[in-house]
Amino acid sequence: MRIFNFTFVLTCQSFMINYLTVLFSVFVFGTVQSLFSQELAKTEGGRGELLLSIQKLVQDNDLKNASISFFAQKVISKQIVADINSDLSLVPASTMKLLTTSAALNVFGSSYKFSTLLQYDGTIDSNNTLNGNLYIKGGGDPALGSALFSDSLGQLAFLKKWTTAISSLGIKKINGSIIADPSFFHSDVIPSTWTWGDIGNYFGAGACGLSVFDNCYEIEFESGEKPGDSTFVKGIYPPIPYLNLQNEVKSSENPNDNCSIFGAPNSYNHIIKGTIPSGQKSFKVRGAIPNPAYLAAILFDKELKDSGIVISESPLPHPLNKNKRIDIYTEYSPKLDSIVYYTNLKSVNSYAENLLNHLGLEIKNNSETIFGAQALKEFWQSKGMNTEGLFIADGSGLSRANGITVKQITFILEYMQSSKEFESFYNSLPIAGKTGSLANMLKGTAAEGNLRAKSGYMSRVRSYAGYVSNRKGELIAFTFIVNNYNCSALAMKQKIEKLMSLLVDVE
Repeated sequence: MRIFNFTFVLTCQSFMINYLTVLFSVFVFGTVQSLFSQELAKTEGGRGELLLSIQKLVQDNDLKNASISFFAQKVISKQIVADINSDLSLVPASTMKLLTTSAALNVFGSSYKFSTLLQYDGTIDSNNTLNGNLYIKGGGDPALGSALFSDSLGQLAFLKKWTTAISSLGIKKINGSIIADPSFFHSDVIPSTWTWGDIGNYFGAGACGLSVFDNCYEIEFESGEKPGDSTFVKGIYPPIPYLNLQNEVKSSENPNDNCSIFGAPNSYNHIIKGTIPSGQKSFKVRGAIPNPAYLAAILFDKELKDSGIVISESPLPHPLNKNKRIDIYTEYSPKLDSIVYYTNLKSVNSYAENLLNHLGLEIKNNSETIFGAQALKEFWQSKGMNTEGLFIADGSGLSRANGITVKQITFILEYMQSSKEFESFYNSLPIAGKTGSLANMLKGTAAEGNLRAKSGYMSRVRSYAGYVSNRKGELIAFTFIVNNYNCSALAMKQKIEKLMSLLVDVE
């Protein structure tokens, strides 16, 4: 097919030749590109439409400053469906949790449970007095007292069970303290690369050898009637007697929680700033408990006293000695598959960090984040992943120091499909149009109820990774990451949503 023909006259002025040459190039390039695109769409069906959409996205003015990466592959045949910048290391946000949860399932198994021990030192005399201390020895259970696992007895049910266990020994008085022992993990509650603006908030709750209530607490506010009015803190739940909260929150026309809590772990002076909606009698904001282990000791102390047991000394946040202890009672966590389910469905950062610490202990004999990161990388290397360009700073994705390629995440998705833990892993992913962060996405499309994916979001970062079955029933694994887009987060989400909807029609 003849596209264009120009005849140049040698005597034309040079500027005219240059002008026509540029015009010719633009016309031919545009025509060829258009013909190529039409032919691609015509000959490759659904895949052609997907590739055209990717092409348009790359040229989107909202993404002119962005880094974009997309990779999709059929799981069984290994046929590559789409590939754009698949070796580019980008910040993944919460899709990082896929590395951590999948490795934990393979290392420990879906039925694994973590444990918390009640112990005592000293002796119990004939007067039913414990001349010694009671200890809560944490074992890295991330879900102790979690609202996600609470039954009809509520989040404090475990304290009542513990009190029953103490009473069964006949103890009526304790000449000592209730002591928290979180030494199962290292003392640094959060990774060093988390930002100051995150760590006091609920999503900035880290890991602890003795966690409780997902390491989160709730602040109940009452706001003023007019924007700009002051707000009043009605209560903190559970009560944290050692917390000094400085309230600088104002009332606003904004209908959302726009608060940030500033305060370091193990620091008892926190500041909360920002706005909440005006005219609210009860508006709740969640924060990170500064010292979860200490809070567990305080609450257990109170529960025992309420039951009539006398305790002579105040609770302590950590042991002061290495006295020999005797085990009284073991509290087991929910099974690991249930913990992984909520880690991915609800994107619980503290759960992911706990799992990373456990991987560090299991593989490197050290629970510090840096060793957990090494363990995670070594695990996936051992499974055949090319880890060049993989940078692990935490287990949850909250750190901007993470870097990963879409090809590496897709490798994990494909590996898990043949793992005995696939069902637990697959079931933990939000379902398009149904659950989690995908509940309102892809409704009315063939992807609804079909596509499952973990999402990731932080300022200027959007990512999605998961599975979808095409119309032939072939399973496709895919990962999309974009950093530094210029549009709103919602607009970026909608652009990615369109691409994901097209995967169903790829053959």
